[in-house]
Amino acid sequence: MGSLNIRQAIQTWWPSQPYPASIGIRPEHLHPRDTGPPGGEVVRVEILGAHSLVTSRGATGEITAQVPAHWRYRVGEAVRWQPSQLCFLMRRAPQSGSII
Repeated sequence: MGSLNIRQAIQTWWPSQPYPASIGIRPEHLHPRDTGPPGGEVVRVEILGAHSLVTSRGATGEITAQVPAHWRYRVGEAVRWQPSQLCFLMRRAPQSGSII
């Protein structure tokens, strides 16, 4: 995916939004990568028919990837993930009198 300056991307795409933003990565948009330092360690594997959910824990928390079920991961195994897409989630300030 290359280098990405998140602050610059948000300011470019939503320059007039005064609200905080979060960045999300959908499990199906995470892919294994072969190079670089390990990004985390597998803590849970859920086999769900045609695919598996692989949860890993790294320095910044946990992340879950959806992979084909025939790809085998073991708890304790070091993994590296590369996102193919990011989701920008804008949190809007509540309107006066609105119900959250």
